[in-house]
Amino acid sequence: MTETAMIDFIKETPYYTYIDLLIEALNTYKPKRIIEWGTGVSTKIMDREGVDEVHTIEHDLEWYNKFKDKYSERVKCYYMVFSDYYAAGNLFQENFFDMAFVDGAEPRLESMKTAKRLVKNGGLILLHDSETPHYEEGIKQFVPIKEVELVFSSYVLKTILMKNRK
Repeated sequence: MTETAMIDFIKETPYYTYIDLLIEALNTYKPKRIIEWGTGVSTKIMDREGVDEVHTIEHDLEWYNKFKDKYSERVKCYYMVFSDYYAAGNLFQENFFDMAFVDGAEPRLESMKTAKRLVKNGGLILLHDSETPHYEEGIKQFVPIKEVELVFSSYVLKTILMKNRK
């Protein structure tokens, strides 16, 4: 399945998904510069929705190689070894971004701390798979805007959109 077909499939599901929340955030708040931990379909959506700059960090070399050339020139892909993954924020100045999308590998708490520093006051943080209890510490740093749940018989997936406060 191509990335575009996957996006279309996800958008046609009867559930409100993280993709829907991402698209809503992009269309409502119009962020121009985004940092993302976890390259993939969401990167394609940000690119397709016309975000001016997307800086996406990936720790899995195979995944990075699969996706690095799939986007327009507005998307910059960075490969970081796992131990440096969350420290990718050291590549950028404070308050450089309008939005952060935290979706990649652990340590997500560290990625959220980095996002707090890199995203402007009032900017957005989108945390995918926010149902994990130990993320509460990171979530408390931000002001919640909207949370969505995708409920299955044995588990619940959550995504939360938040506003940065400094």
